[in-house]
Amino acid sequence: SLIIFSILLTHQVPNILIPKIGIILNIEEDHMDFFKDLDDIRSSFRRFASLLPEDGALIINSGIERWEEITDGL
Repeated sequence: SLIIFSILLTHQVPNILIPKIGIILNIEEDHMDFFKDLDDIRSSFRRFASLLPEDGALIINSGIERWEEITDGL
């Protein structure tokens, strides 16, 4: 199943929301009342990407600045 997340994930994600394919289209300063800075937002996307199963896939926009930090080691 393909699920496109347009929201940032918090530290706890219900199991029913763990997709097999993840797509990250952009990272920008949004919801700054919740996140302390852009690196915190980036960290949230890293946590999201790490939840994908071994047989899953992550599609990430190569136009995202420092996108390698999100995918490194996955």
